[in-house]
Amino acid sequence: MTATQATLPRPLPLQPEELEILEPRDHMSVSQWAESFRRLSPKTSDIHGPWSNDYTPFLVEIMDSLSSPGIRQVTLSKCFQAGGTEVACNFLGWAADEAPGPMLVVMPTQIDVTRRVSTRVKPMFESTPSLLRHLGGDIDALNIGKETILDTMILYLGWSTSPAALADNPVCYVVLDEVGKYPPRSRNEADPVSLAKDRQRTFFSRACLFVNSTPVQEKDLLDREHKRGDQRTWWCPCPHCKTHHVLDWPNVEIDKDADDHFLDEEAYLLGGRSRYVCPDCGKPWTESQRWDAVSAGQWAPAGCTVDKRGRLVGDPPISTHRSYHITSMMLHPHFMTIDRLAAAWVNAQEHYRGGDIGPLQDFINGELAQPWTESEQTLDENVLESHRGFYKSRTVPEGVAMLTAGFDVQIDHVWMIVVGWGYLGESWIVAWSRLETGDTREVENFAAVADAMRMTWPLVGPGKKSARILKGGIDCAYRPEPVRLFCRWAADVDVVPVRGDPTVKAFCRPTKLSGPARGSDLAKHAGASEIRYDLNVNAYKDRLARSIAAETPGPGFLHLPADADAAGDVSIMRQLTAEKRIPIRDSRGRHKGWTWVPKTEKRPNHLTDCFDYAAAVSDLAGARLIPDPDAPAPVPRKPQVMKRYRR
Repeated sequence: MTATQATLPRPLPLQPEELEILEPRDHMSVSQWAESFRRLSPKTSDIHGPWSNDYTPFLVEIMDSLSSPGIRQVTLSKCFQAGGTEVACNFLGWAADEAPGPMLVVMPTQIDVTRRVSTRVKPMFESTPSLLRHLGGDIDALNIGKETILDTMILYLGWSTSPAALADNPVCYVVLDEVGKYPPRSRNEADPVSLAKDRQRTFFSRACLFVNSTPVQEKDLLDREHKRGDQRTWWCPCPHCKTHHVLDWPNVEIDKDADDHFLDEEAYLLGGRSRYVCPDCGKPWTESQRWDAVSAGQWAPAGCTVDKRGRLVGDPPISTHRSYHITSMMLHPHFMTIDRLAAAWVNAQEHYRGGDIGPLQDFINGELAQPWTESEQTLDENVLESHRGFYKSRTVPEGVAMLTAGFDVQIDHVWMIVVGWGYLGESWIVAWSRLETGDTREVENFAAVADAMRMTWPLVGPGKKSARILKGGIDCAYRPEPVRLFCRWAADVDVVPVRGDPTVKAFCRPTKLSGPARGSDLAKHAGASEIRYDLNVNAYKDRLARSIAAETPGPGFLHLPADADAAGDVSIMRQLTAEKRIPIRDSRGRHKGWTWVPKTEKRPNHLTDCFDYAAAVSDLAGARLIPDPDAPAPVPRKPQVMKRYRR
């Protein structure tokens, strides 16, 4: 050692804390961060405590895609309660801890943002210590509608109808939650998805967009974004034949009775009445086998398959946009079973046959994670040939519990139809005719309508019993004042004025009419209250179309008499199928709904309108409460007598 070396100071050894800072840090993915730090709060989850990917193995790749350097967008089309919101929360926590950058979280409305912060975001920060320190320990520091300053990043919480929240400051990460409920445009700006993407230009090299929602309608924002991605599906191996396939609803077997009808909903909830069956080997799965298959599954993009060894077959597309699809059949048995899905399906089918389409749409959207698809529909009168029954017109067949009538007013005549109603919307055409009334501007000419309401109709079967029309509905759009006056004048029959209005959200809405003009014929008569019933005619026409499309007699089926369209009669088959359903689009070509129009200008559809009016007044008369005629009679309960006790 030289003298010069002896005089040089020795470097101090590095402390453990300094070595920890200088040591390269491993990159942690979103799924790894969730299992390391995320804690589920008992306030929001039935299964609380440390996050575990074992309950949702299909979410691992989705979360890791959000932290992958080569992925710029992840779109998740999911069923109800599939964990999409928790993925968004894990993405937020990972960004704050691992890769800080400005983040924007968008919900459909301001109320949704407030609810999300109080029910998901705040409990996550409270139960995860590594996140709470970013707020300085103050959980109330989370702001809605403006920025929240964390010690590592800035968080923006906005809603889809606020262009300022979507197009203000640059951000690196964007979470668009429940996109299916977003409006097509954010006021006069572009759509919310495009506005959110514009905010990521500054951070293009590492920006990531997460689009998450349950599907609603075909060609909406979520459907558009999902189809732009590589459309990945979850392939599961069969426990018997080891063949991989995507779990699909047609592979579910649901038991029926001897008449090929669904059992009661409760029978499926009790279990053992439905099962998932492998489409390749035909063997049924138990719930534990289904979950084992889901746990061993893997994602494959569109155009690719998975072989028996679990290897990807095909050329996966090169894309920076991954899109995923999750159905309820992929959920853990703790959250969903095939039996519960079968019960929900049977309930939806029962409501659908009765005219209520809502539960079926909820099942398609929320359980199968598929957009609700509606296309142009044309009714064919040849289909009605299979609806002919064995009863004759102008008689009431078995199964009818209520008669209603519908009347359509024209210049000098009125069209009439009489419909019988049974259990769960099953209907029978009893009679139809054209009443020659004369000029319908004169109220006395409506006497033929009153006479028709007073008629009795013989019942099919032994005995000489007969039935009367319980309630009638008459169109008042063409002749409003004479029809209103007639409804007051014919006090011995129950006829109410109705009018078609496609803007009505409910099927039927009562409207209190203003008083008649002074000096008019109507003002000279006082009596019944002035109530008009506005009908969503498109909804009732949808119900008629489903009744015509029904294949087997039963709930929701429309019966025709054996002599329907006999020689010399008005063609009821032709009139009931005289319309077609077409889409409504605005000036920019966006879908706004559906409406029914005549197939040709000269083809009459008066009996279709009459049937809609008869269906509307049947709802008013309580046809939905008609009991099942095949159900056993209820056992009479012994009346309870209160005992008096003397002091």
